[in-house]
Amino acid sequence: GLSDIPAGTGLGSSSAFTVGALAALRAHQGHTFDPTLIAREACDIEVHQLGDPIGYQDQYATALGGLRWHQYNNGTVTTGHIPMHWGDLEALSKNLYLFYTGISRSAADQMGHTPPLDQLRQQGWESRQALEAGDLHAFAEGLNRQWRLKYRSAPTDTHAAIDQTLRQGIQHGALGGKLVGAGNGGFLLFYTEHPELLREVLPLREVPITLTNKGTELLHQ
Repeated sequence: GLSDIPAGTGLGSSSAFTVGALAALRAHQGHTFDPTLIAREACDIEVHQLGDPIGYQDQYATALGGLRWHQYNNGTVTTGHIPMHWGDLEALSKNLYLFYTGISRSAADQMGHTPPLDQLRQQGWESRQALEAGDLHAFAEGLNRQWRLKYRSAPTDTHAAIDQTLRQGIQHGALGGKLVGAGNGGFLLFYTEHPELLREVLPLREVPITLTNKGTELLHQ
């Protein structure tokens, strides 16, 4: 199991490793490859057996892949694809840009500074509606609202510096942006139709990304 993302950045690198290791182990034992089962097993190992309070989203996102919605209820997860027209999905993938801040903290360090769950659910629902409608500008504005909610819940010095960087990006062509991941640092995600302007002003390393329907894969059996 491998992850392209450094540990401690809040983008699920530990879960990617767990899911990959489980998939490889099941393949070695001759079991059927079932991404949903692997996601459940990874949640049991990380959250219940190891006591890591990271939630369930990373394991399912890694195992199943694609642009998805997730609903959580007392330890159970319901998930499904977000339907989008191909042209809208292609534009979304083209206009999302990720930049590494160089700051690393675990998701557990952020516990106690989580925004109200009802507001998080509402913002998640609004983002899903915008994507299904192909309203990418509304989706981008949703990134701004999500960031403001996170910033208000934990107005640390680090978050203040990140807020300045996000504002700088928006002043240079980005329609929306937010800190992604559960930690105090990590990656900044921007939606922009003018990436050249962002690259000129942000002193951060860009990480190439693309949207794909593929989750965990077995490359060799």
